[in-house]
Amino acid sequence: MVDPANTPLGKMLLEEITPVVMVLCTPLVEESCLKNGLSFVQMLSPFCDFTNIDVPVRTASDQPYRLHKFKLRLFYASDIWQPNLEVAKERLKQVITKAGEDDFPEISSDLPQVNDLLSRHESEILPTWFQFFNKELKLGSPVQQNATRCGFWWIEMLKTRNQIKEAATVYFRICGEDLLHSAVMLEQASFCYLLSKPPMLHKYGFHLVLSGDHYKKCDQIKHAICTYRNAVSVYRGTTWNLIKDRVHFHIGQWYASLGMYDVAVTHMLEILASSHQSKTSQELFLRDFLHIVQAHLPGPKKETKEPIPADPPTPPFTCSATCAAHVPSSSISPARKQTRNSQRKERKKKTKK
Repeated sequence: MVDPANTPLGKMLLEEITPVVMVLCTPLVEESCLKNGLSFVQMLSPFCDFTNIDVPVRTASDQPYRLHKFKLRLFYASDIWQPNLEVAKERLKQVITKAGEDDFPEISSDLPQVNDLLSRHESEILPTWFQFFNKELKLGSPVQQNATRCGFWWIEMLKTRNQIKEAATVYFRICGEDLLHSAVMLEQASFCYLLSKPPMLHKYGFHLVLSGDHYKKCDQIKHAICTYRNAVSVYRGTTWNLIKDRVHFHIGQWYASLGMYDVAVTHMLEILASSHQSKTSQELFLRDFLHIVQAHLPGPKKETKEPIPADPPTPPFTCSATCAAHVPSSSISPARKQTRNSQRKERKKKTKK
């Protein structure tokens, strides 16, 4: 039987909700401890982990429970402080940017295949930086932070019970107003749908696209490309052609914005090879394709933005005498009626003569 303390949920609970003890020590004590290569907190840490105990306790709802493991966390007083919101945002942004640089696919790499992902273990599919991001996430008000923290605990509980699909909905519910936070939560939700039994591929692709849009709004272009590349594998070979075109179109645009024109042209050609778009859509895709090709060509770049030709104007409507005779009298103005009556009288006089 697996030790609950060694599961992801157990480790999270031991690291985040165990009691915290503030440590105050004099410089002389700290200096004495450092002579042995350890700080004062490091020397006390081995005495804060209790593994062979059997203590009866009661929960908040007055339910009996026996405690077999217990742990204390020690921190210096100088390390206990309320984090600044802007500093926390900048730190998380740096973490995600670095992860995007490390995980960004090479130009020659093939698009990911869904079947290949499904054949791998969960630890091989999920990006390694997810866990660090979730641990360091401290955005929003204290209420929002507590809600997010409880959401992560809830997610791990559901995963422990193999309720992966339900865990995806929790990720969606704890999306906050911060775009970067929402992008990461949506991406994690997409992997939950992929790992569900059976896999929910359409929801996997849909949440990847949502996540990519949020990443783009945060100027995390490489992350946006990664999520959209994974979404391509879902829509390849399906009849969802318009969604597939949109995914290729944005990937091509984003690669071009990074100066990677070869890959950008490849994705734009995927769209131009299709024949199901409207005339306006084809002209839009073709204009962007030519713009990318022109930017890739050597020599001075001259930006040209040719407007998309509009539909031909509707010819003016002309009403013949026969047609005018069938116009309802209620739609004719009084002045026009008087003119028509005068014309009739003149025609009658000519007929009598």
